[in-house]
Amino acid sequence: MRTQEYRFKFYLNATHYVNLNTSSKVHPHTWEIVLFIRKTEEGFVQFTQLEATLKKYLVLYEGKYLNAVHPFQAIEPTLENIGVVFFDSIKAILEPTGWELQRLEISENPSRTFIISSLESLLEHDFKGGRNASAYEQMSFFGFDKALQEAASTTQASASTQGHGNVQDMPVKVQDELLGDIEAVDEAPRKGSMADFALKLSEQFEAERLTKRYSLEGQNASGLLSGGSKPKPLTVVFGFILVVIAALATVAWIMRSGLYPWGSDSWYHLFKADLLYHQIQKGNFFPLYTGLWYNGIQPLRYWAPLPHYILAMFQFFTGGNIGSAYNAFIAFIFVLGATGWLLWGYRTRRFGLGLALALLWFYLPDNVRVLFSEGNLSRVTVTALFPFLLLAVWTYLEKRNRKSLIGIALSMTAITFCHAMIAAMVGICLFLFISFYCLFTKKPREFLESLAAAVTGILIAGVWLYPALKGGLVSMDSGAVSE
Repeated sequence: MRTQEYRFKFYLNATHYVNLNTSSKVHPHTWEIVLFIRKTEEGFVQFTQLEATLKKYLVLYEGKYLNAVHPFQAIEPTLENIGVVFFDSIKAILEPTGWELQRLEISENPSRTFIISSLESLLEHDFKGGRNASAYEQMSFFGFDKALQEAASTTQASASTQGHGNVQDMPVKVQDELLGDIEAVDEAPRKGSMADFALKLSEQFEAERLTKRYSLEGQNASGLLSGGSKPKPLTVVFGFILVVIAALATVAWIMRSGLYPWGSDSWYHLFKADLLYHQIQKGNFFPLYTGLWYNGIQPLRYWAPLPHYILAMFQFFTGGNIGSAYNAFIAFIFVLGATGWLLWGYRTRRFGLGLALALLWFYLPDNVRVLFSEGNLSRVTVTALFPFLLLAVWTYLEKRNRKSLIGIALSMTAITFCHAMIAAMVGICLFLFISFYCLFTKKPREFLESLAAAVTGILIAGVWLYPALKGGLVSMDSGAVSE
């Protein structure tokens, strides 16, 4: 038996990180990829067109950080996993064009090569060459070693007398043992050649093996926080619309009760927002003092200003009505906190769980108590921002996406501008969590970088935080006030 194949060689430059509980870091490779391809149709061979097709696929990974590119966001980009993914993808790309990928070799250095071959081609080659036993050995990992060996000895004896092996020559017991657990295999293979029968089996077993393999590797790479396929855009839009409807329904129920705004501190926050709104209209974007509360206060000096700017913005959109601005603020907080969980569900490919958290987050008992009993609008804003901080931290630690460090910094800045004391508590909790995470995973670099991002975020807010901690204009002596 003679076969003809074509051999193509490519080089891929990229970086990756493999989490093997070691001190491994992001590092570059130049992978050598060798493809053995056979033409399945007659006709002229256009090599340049075939090479262009292969390069068009490989360029998707050229110069990229593989951990951030599909499907290596869910599975570790080891040499073996890269080889399997490339083999399956290139094989699927070539089949419609009349080419068949027989074998793929991928090397990250001259002394280490991973090889993956088409099981169907191995079986076809062995059977046509009269080496049935060898083909059965290739299938031993399916768990049918004993039955296949018995079948091999039977068909080899038949082949010596008839020149070929037929399935009907096998003992009925062996046939039933092979076909008993395969629902999709019909009676046709019993009437065909032994090679056709084995190929039918191999196709189904290989499909099941690859499905389970990708599933297990995805779970190992991202733990319980990663799921299946990426949600469709229409699903994401539907989830967001559902969140908006839930927010509007909540505000409608509040307005129908006529008992808003609730909370012991609500009116104080609304007073400062109304003051800020009118001062901005006069061109004063950061009022330092007002005599309209107690004996005079600095409204934005000791109390974080961001929630009041948000309320003032909604007051502008509601035509200066602070009561309507309060209701709009509640809807905004609902949607803001829910959006963070929707993004988390989208990035982790568990959109159903993310949507459930998005709809329930606003109604957590402590969140409801802080908003409607205490009336602490600053703390409520922090709870809406917290999912974004959680998403940024998770994306960096699990995906090694350095852009997420910007998300950590900006989240801490926004939280500090909402409530300095809560920002300190969040910072301490974040420090403890990252410390334990990096201690158990032995990743000191991730610990230092994520902590530096959080500290940077707090320092950015220092333009307001430092004067608030230092002391205000009212605490100075009379001479300083007169100046």
